[in-house]
Amino acid sequence: MARIMSRVLSFIVLLVLVTLIQMPLVIESINTINWLSGFTEKGLQIILMIWLVDSLLIALSFEWVSLTVSVIPFIITLPISLVYTTVNSVYGWIVLTNLAVVIVLILARMMANVF
Repeated sequence: MARIMSRVLSFIVLLVLVTLIQMPLVIESINTINWLSGFTEKGLQIILMIWLVDSLLIALSFEWVSLTVSVIPFIITLPISLVYTTVNSVYGWIVLTNLAVVIVLILARMMANVF
């Protein structure tokens, strides 16, 4: 019973983190990209949306298999996103802040799956 309660609690906490931190960060990042590029840069916006959906999948994953599957899109888009860090310093900060949030979510889910 305690294990079920800890899983439910971790699910709620991670979902709240995605809703309160990752979602506004992605929205503000996309607004900044639009302002800088004049609505012409779509690649980084797509990557950020993939990371947002991926964060939701990470928050919803209860087992190691689902966590591994949900991290695959993040791993695929990571090298592409790191190219944007060399294009513009603002893009670099956008990528690094979103990257930090996703990594914290992955580590938090791994810790929740262990306990």
